[in-house]
Amino acid sequence: MLDGSAASMAAAAAGADGAASVAPGAAGVRSAWWRARAALDARLRALLQRLDADWLGPWRCARAPDRVRAQQLARARGARAHARRA
Repeated sequence: MLDGSAASMAAAAAGADGAASVAPGAAGVRSAWWRARAALDARLRALLQRLDADWLGPWRCARAPDRVRAQQLARARGARAHARRA
């Protein structure tokens, strides 16, 4: 998973640098850049969702407000208990 994240972050940095070099009148280049940028955004979104699900999982509630934390903590405990039974 981390191999893909390094490539995605490098592509994001390169894409940001490339944005400055797109000439205002170059419509084809500009539209190609936006297509590539949309694809990169989708990959980064998927990466963040995987990180959220795989690394934080049900424990993301640790930084949530108290009301939300209590609800999510109860769900996390239930999920953990369910996993032990399986």
